[in-house]
Amino acid sequence: MKYLKEEYQNRIPYHAKMISDGIILNANESPFPLPKTIMDEFIKQLSQINLNRYPDTDVTILNEAISKKYNIKPENVTCGVGSDSLIDCIMKATINKNDLILTVFPTFSMYKQYAELYGGIIYEVPLNDDFSYNIDLIINEIKKTNPKLVVLCNPNNPTGSSMSLKDIKKIISSTNSLIILDEAYIEFYDEKESGINLFIDNLIVLRTFSKAYGFAGGRIGYGISTKENIKMIDTIKSPYFINSMTMLLATLIIKNNDLFNERIDYIIRERKRLYQEYLSLNIEIYQSKANFLWMKLNDEIENKIDDNKIYIRKFNINNKKYCRISIGTVEENNKLLEVISSCVKH
Repeated sequence: MKYLKEEYQNRIPYHAKMISDGIILNANESPFPLPKTIMDEFIKQLSQINLNRYPDTDVTILNEAISKKYNIKPENVTCGVGSDSLIDCIMKATINKNDLILTVFPTFSMYKQYAELYGGIIYEVPLNDDFSYNIDLIINEIKKTNPKLVVLCNPNNPTGSSMSLKDIKKIISSTNSLIILDEAYIEFYDEKESGINLFIDNLIVLRTFSKAYGFAGGRIGYGISTKENIKMIDTIKSPYFINSMTMLLATLIIKNNDLFNERIDYIIRERKRLYQEYLSLNIEIYQSKANFLWMKLNDEIENKIDDNKIYIRKFNINNKKYCRISIGTVEENNKLLEVISSCVKH
């Protein structure tokens, strides 16, 4: 690549294959379309948007709606093109070449991608053998390495592991390092375990509309923190970050967030049901607090899943195969269960 910077020559572009058929359980998306009442109101208001004009670069109506939901000030909120873009902005704002970023392993792959983009060095603290968080080890490694940035996902992607608010506070109080707490899946865990209302100087909490709210196609996320930290992120963001249509629809979603409670409850029920079903098949599966399951994978099951055009996310962790399976509709979940059962019960 003739014009690409030397330090980026070995980077592999991120590609996610568009899937048009089969059962799609690979991206932690919601199996449900947006509620009709929200879509009807969106269509009604759409004609009022002047698409010949740039969108509100301050995302005023959406910031106000988010701040009202959490009973905070709009100045404590910022929005991005998915929470990924906010991770990018934070790292761009804070990371110099050879700065250390501490996270766990395995976790969301984009943390490493963004860190390397700005010359940072990723330091990975392993999860326990059962993929749970080792809080004492994380704290010890933070104290030992004194990272510039700590990035933690709660619940964790791809394992579904979770931390309590007590553990989060323990980690925060152990360091002056800036901490990103990625809560993309918190709605499937417990809002009482969220760090969203802590407002500690060295904490930025990230959320997304992609998972619990089923708005992955809108690419919208938000960060909540102190006024100073929000200003830091906004300093780095490009102008007109969020388009007018996404802003409107996200505002309608957050104002009507109660419409999603039943869907969230469904995902949690199905997750618990499927966990028990796979456990009864002696599948090596782990407790998850997200909208997906994390399990051991073997060649036979993998091939059978592929043959049935069921799409899951596959991982190789320490030379062992694992997979992350999104919770879909009952019909989709049962079909996958049937396929896996056929491999176990010979």
